Amino acid sequence: MADSGIRCIRARIFNSTGTRKVNDVTSDFTKRAVLAERDGSYTIRAGNLHTRRSIMDQRDLVEALLLLSEKGVAGEVYHISSEVIYEMREIIHYIEEAIGHRLTVRTDPALLRPTDERVIAGDVSKLKRDTGWSQKVMLKQTVADMIGYWRKVLP
Repeated sequence: MADSGIRCIRARIFNSTGTRKVNDVTSDFTKRAVLAERDGSYTIRAGNLHTRRSIMDQRDLVEALLLLSEKGVAGEVYHISSEVIYEMREIIHYIEEAIGHRLTVRTDPALLRPTDERVIAGDVSKLKRDTGWSQKVMLKQTVADMIGYWRKVLP
């Protein structure tokens, strides 16, 4: 097969979130919390709060992709993931801090998955070694930013 001259790097992107992102656990929780704050109920629905995920801010994801485009080794595979693994209940705690109020969490059977991996995380050691990338935005800050976003855009 002839060499096309195209430099190819494969990136395996793990959980990421941020303002304007929808349909992920952090986005769903923060949106529900702002709605619950507005109606005064301070009650949100959730599924399994015991699973653990390496959730990264999209700003860190974009930086990783840019660094890979500049410094990544052609033909290699890189994991792009948070350096921290969070239990889902930690997201609730960060939301409570951001809104300044405790939440009542109700388990919604519709949000429970019949098969749900206990932990999803990626090893970022190669990404860090080859590009110098490091996570800069922790989930607590991302959650606070998302609460601010939902407060502005929800009717």
